[in-house]
Amino acid sequence: MLHSLVFIHPSASIGEELKDVFQVSLAHGEHTEEECSPPIPTTPKTFWGDPGDHRAEQHLLFPQVLLPFTSLQSSTVRQRAVGRIWKLTHSLAHYCQEKPRHSSEQSPSASYDELRLPVLGQLVGCLILCCAFVQEDKTCRCALSALRHLYRFVLWRSRWEGQLDEQGKLEQWEADHEFSLTWTTNTTVILLRFEKYFHSSEKTDLILLALQGMRDCSNYNTQVASTLMAILTVDFNPMPNDVQRIVTAIHRSRKLITEEQALRTIRSSFASLAAANPRAVTLSLLRCSPTCDKDIWELWELALSSVDAVPKMVQALLHQLETVPLGQKTEVGVLHTAAATALHKLLQYLEYGPQVRLVFPELFVVLIIQLVSAGPLAPLEITAITEDPFRPSAPTSAIRMVVETAHSLLLCAEMDNLAFSMDTHNLWARLQGAATWQNGLHSLAKYGPNPFHALPHALPHTLPYTVPQVQRSRNK
Repeated sequence: MLHSLVFIHPSASIGEELKDVFQVSLAHGEHTEEECSPPIPTTPKTFWGDPGDHRAEQHLLFPQVLLPFTSLQSSTVRQRAVGRIWKLTHSLAHYCQEKPRHSSEQSPSASYDELRLPVLGQLVGCLILCCAFVQEDKTCRCALSALRHLYRFVLWRSRWEGQLDEQGKLEQWEADHEFSLTWTTNTTVILLRFEKYFHSSEKTDLILLALQGMRDCSNYNTQVASTLMAILTVDFNPMPNDVQRIVTAIHRSRKLITEEQALRTIRSSFASLAAANPRAVTLSLLRCSPTCDKDIWELWELALSSVDAVPKMVQALLHQLETVPLGQKTEVGVLHTAAATALHKLLQYLEYGPQVRLVFPELFVVLIIQLVSAGPLAPLEITAITEDPFRPSAPTSAIRMVVETAHSLLLCAEMDNLAFSMDTHNLWARLQGAATWQNGLHSLAKYGPNPFHALPHALPHTLPYTVPQVQRSRNK
């Protein structure tokens, strides 16, 4: 393939389209990629073309082609890849500088919509990691220079997006612009400068790249990669879809990382992420492993290590249990069963008991409603649920998981007598029978403290499906 020829065979033809790109700076002063710091021409030739132009859209994808080569083992390949990226960013910076602030044909925001770098976060991360190849002077200098050009692009983007309406922001932008003219070799300072202007998805892209760089098989410096992640996750409150991406990446990467500093960074970063967005982390963990296996439970424990996150994550599980009746074959239905499984697992650990007891009545009511709304079961199904030994590690039906969770919840709330009465009088089975569920509810109130009394208005107002609604649907 073309992008393979560029790096594996340095003397090979790179195609007319790429030649135009890589010779942009040579047309103005004959600067080579080794110099990495040419003077700024007054009227630079640019390969970007007009926004919306098909050629410009193609050129925006070139960095994505080049990125994988920056992490290969060959220093020659890395140097060539970073050199090409530098030429692309050099031209991009000049394009942004020459682009009028206001255009008679289109608004600045429309102009930016046509000129986006979809891999901006990854590009910045790769270049910062390439600066850690201290034995490769040319690679480092090209990477630093490319970062400078990208920073100028990010600054101009903030103007196009209209982020500088307030006087204080404008003054900060002017100070940052002055910094871009002087620059620095300190990559931590550079990262913090970029971070101020990055969108949530771009910071997430950079975090995912750092995770890749922390793997044992990576050619990047794992300590630098872990430092990147540590910096980026401080006070970071990503969008829910970005939380899912981060949680999934951590789940897949953890077993490929053994360096202690990297593992410490993952642990602290995951706890911070859970504290900042506990509901999104809860949903992400449920999606990663609906069965709550051993690997994912280790991440649950990391998330629950943040004391402030525990009650909010329990509330998120409660909300998920309220969403739909039991047994629906949809993603929401799967998440519902996953929430019951996670809650059952959580109830096995005494340290979480006080937080769970804070929402005990609501949780118990929801679980009972789930049993009532599950529909009639065959006699053999009822026997399997109520009499066979329960093995959490074995495949378990959704209804059995709800029964076991409700039973564990009673024990957690120190209602052992009620749990014993429900077992003795077979109330779990009676709550699931089409002809016996009403009698089962009356018996539930008779044999022990009635959690329903603590929520006199809960059923008609907080649940999307209530006992009366279930009764009407069954009578049709």
